[in-house]
Amino acid sequence: MNPDAARPRGADGKAYISVPVDGQPVVMLTFAGRRDRMELLTDYVREALRRGIIDEWHVWNFSRNDDDDSWLKSQFPVIGRTPDDLVYYPTVRVDTNFENTRKFSARVRAGSDVHIGIHPFYPSAPAYELIIGGWANTRTALRRMDVADLFAERSEEPPVIAQKETPGILSAVLFRDIELTMDSSGLTLSIDGSPAFEHRMDMAQGKYDIHVKTGFGAAGEWRFPDREDVNEYLYHTAGRSESGWSEALGSYANRAEHYADTVFLKCDDDIVYIQLDNLADFIRFRARERRYFLVSANVVNNGACADLQQQQGVLPQDLIRVTPSPNDHHPFLWTSAAMATDLHNYFLDNRELFEQMPDRPVPFNGRISINFVSWLGRDMSFMSADVADDEQMLSVQIPEYLGRQNCIYPKLLVSHLTFFTQDAGFGHDAVLGRYRQLAEQVMASSNDVVDHDDRPARWTVESHEESAIEWSRKLDELRHSLREEITKELRDHVTSTANEMLWSIDGYERRHRRNLAFAAQAVAASDSARLATDEMTTGQVFNTPYNTLQYALSLCTGDGLALEFGVSTGGTLRIIAANRNGGVYGFDSFHGLPETWRTGFPAGTFATEEWPEVTGAELVVGLFADVLPEFLDEHPGPVDFLHIDCDLYSSARTVLELVGPRLRRGSIIVFDEYFNYPGWQHHEYRAWKEYVAATHTEFVYEGYTVDNEQVVVRITHTPGEDASPQA
Repeated sequence: MNPDAARPRGADGKAYISVPVDGQPVVMLTFAGRRDRMELLTDYVREALRRGIIDEWHVWNFSRNDDDDSWLKSQFPVIGRTPDDLVYYPTVRVDTNFENTRKFSARVRAGSDVHIGIHPFYPSAPAYELIIGGWANTRTALRRMDVADLFAERSEEPPVIAQKETPGILSAVLFRDIELTMDSSGLTLSIDGSPAFEHRMDMAQGKYDIHVKTGFGAAGEWRFPDREDVNEYLYHTAGRSESGWSEALGSYANRAEHYADTVFLKCDDDIVYIQLDNLADFIRFRARERRYFLVSANVVNNGACADLQQQQGVLPQDLIRVTPSPNDHHPFLWTSAAMATDLHNYFLDNRELFEQMPDRPVPFNGRISINFVSWLGRDMSFMSADVADDEQMLSVQIPEYLGRQNCIYPKLLVSHLTFFTQDAGFGHDAVLGRYRQLAEQVMASSNDVVDHDDRPARWTVESHEESAIEWSRKLDELRHSLREEITKELRDHVTSTANEMLWSIDGYERRHRRNLAFAAQAVAASDSARLATDEMTTGQVFNTPYNTLQYALSLCTGDGLALEFGVSTGGTLRIIAANRNGGVYGFDSFHGLPETWRTGFPAGTFATEEWPEVTGAELVVGLFADVLPEFLDEHPGPVDFLHIDCDLYSSARTVLELVGPRLRRGSIIVFDEYFNYPGWQHHEYRAWKEYVAATHTEFVYEGYTVDNEQVVVRITHTPGEDASPQA
């Protein structure tokens, strides 16, 4: 690859010199959605990309209205992710009339079900859909359909015109190189340079728009070889859930090994100022000081940082009211539009005071607003939980059980516009106008990073008429300077490594000696392992909940009802519906948990205002005890597949008491939170054990997820049978 191909470029198209950050890949994450807040941030981040301080910008689309969604798609046209939603997203246009434009090339990382929609420019021609790794990553198939059907919601799928068994063709861990070639005689698909699928047919010549989507339990991460100059990607989501930004964090957590050496910056979409000249030093500090879990910039309009700014004498005590403890969310500043307005204006008038704050990092324990923070890729594996409060998880809970601190880095100044509680009464136009003026000044002075061709020559004979002795002296000085610099870097590295080892040893010792959360999880895992060893020895073991669910569905051969209790965003209900021929129903109140389940999951967790649309399934909305009796009266017949994803003992007990009489020999039950978390013996597991004891139902364990909470059981004998059949 051309080394300049991926360099940031200016408006003149020239490649600029990157400022290296010690060889560390750097990825900026922004959970985006508000155009009026994000336009200033875009200027700053693109300047950081141009300088090479940041390698990639992943903009997560959490827009809340069509206007913001359209703006994001126009500003960031290159997709970086397709979610598990079976919605097509546009990529490029190909033209089969010409040799150099008839190929679609991409790199994708997805566990299954990558769909490529081939949409003709001329409506009289048919459309095609190429399904790569469908049917649980076992098959590749081609469908032909009318143009109008490609993007429409389908009650039934168009017929397959060609297919091939391709087990394992996709990977959730590694990128696969995809190349699709089309001409008048058909199409050919290559994977990693090898032909994988081909179909000969008469294909209309001309232009085709290529769209991509993923679904059935799989999301896809995308890169495009023809767009190597791009380093901004729009990451699409299935929609913001009430449980926070778990979809985004979880996608990286699932690939933490790939990102182990990456430094992540997480930036709110309403950051309106970044001190770019100090950003590289912030990243170097973050990469070096691994003992800290989160490193926060010195943020204007952030409670913990305002406390520090007042302690350092930068922020007057009478300007704003900051609570003395960082653990109570700083309610006075957090809720006050007037204080936020005064704070921003004071900063803009006295920026040099903030820039003179001591550069010593300040360790921090307790909750902090994560407006602009950094973490290490190696720590992303801890961020897989689907919790209601991601800020509490990141700044308090994970550091607590790991025995690590967070810190504030005072020398990187960042301005955060408002919290949502400050919006009413805040002078947006006036404050944003002042920040726009500041941004114009910053961008105008950003001339230190120059083009290769404009870089001045140093120590040339033409510019320095010096003797050979003078040249020798300069070389000696350079060698001496380099020796001192290398010695200092080596000393700092050894000191940092030693400190990191001591912190790791200390944290390990404290976790095993005193950390109750760590100990509770260890006990839960040990007890779960004992259950698996004693009672699940013949069950299949799976690495992901998706594979566990797919296996359970493959065991269910009856044509009875398939019921899911706990629908949430509809992800697993879609998988169930795709594997059944009708009779699929999802039950949920959509008000969230009716009572507290466990730490981090209070009553109301998982509530959502929008109900998911799931093709092939019907929703039954309400509390289980209220809606199930009437439903069962209206829907006779056995229940062959039961997915209990309701978490709580009380909810699981209600389901089993009411649905249990409909179960029969061969019925499959999937428990989504059966074991392997602190307190698991008191919820779905307890409800099932009590039901089995009360009804004398017999069953076998068919499988479980090795590092999660899902368990599959098959009924072998139910009350009323004359004899217990063999399992």
